[in-house]
Amino acid sequence: MAVKEFFPAGAVRRSSSVELPSSSEWDNTFEKIEHFLEEAELISSIDDPRIVKVISAFKENKTAYYVMEFIQGRTLRKYVYERGFLSDLEIKELIDEIGKGLQIIHSKGILHGDLKPSNILITDKEKSVKITDFGAASSIGSLYRGSIGNIVSRHYSAPERFTQEMMLTVQSDIYSMGAIIYFMVTGQDPLPATSRLKGEKMRFPPISKKLKKAIERSMKLLPQNRFPDVISLLKYLNSPIKYLFS
Repeated sequence: MAVKEFFPAGAVRRSSSVELPSSSEWDNTFEKIEHFLEEAELISSIDDPRIVKVISAFKENKTAYYVMEFIQGRTLRKYVYERGFLSDLEIKELIDEIGKGLQIIHSKGILHGDLKPSNILITDKEKSVKITDFGAASSIGSLYRGSIGNIVSRHYSAPERFTQEMMLTVQSDIYSMGAIIYFMVTGQDPLPATSRLKGEKMRFPPISKKLKKAIERSMKLLPQNRFPDVISLLKYLNSPIKYLFS
């Protein structure tokens, strides 16, 4: 098993307990503890081999914890760095597994919110995929407020996650999927959305037209111009014929 502990900024560990920040910060800390437990509850509602399994969650030592299965493996980031080069076939197989896991998450009405190579594990034995770290998870259609949680990954978060308030949809996670494909084919993090909004252009090495188009559409700056759902992205990658879109 692995245990995740909520340890807020400014807290101090005293033997077996956690001394929380000053009382003036308590309300914000309490809200974050509740969000942490909600995160555990969200994950525990999902039963799929591609999603890390949460066994229990509880409050103790003036903070909160949740217990989950321990995964023997490495992150997708480390896996790509170690391999140095992934074939188109291997990229498509990995994306297919990540996408199927993400589709299950979406079918439960949940957005992952922080999908990136370091939040995807490749197991040592079966080389299977495990999606983990739901610290930025939320309900589909909920109002995103940047001041609450404020979990944004510079290179992998959609442009709308850099705003103060925004109604989030599955297209937010699809943007992150496109960014992950970019990382898998280049070994580099994609250009941040904030830079792209200022006019900077994404650069691509020589890659297949299909993968390039999948990345470009998934990472459109406007959510409505991305793939409508994960299944559409996977169908495009697996389609034997040319898939046309603007």
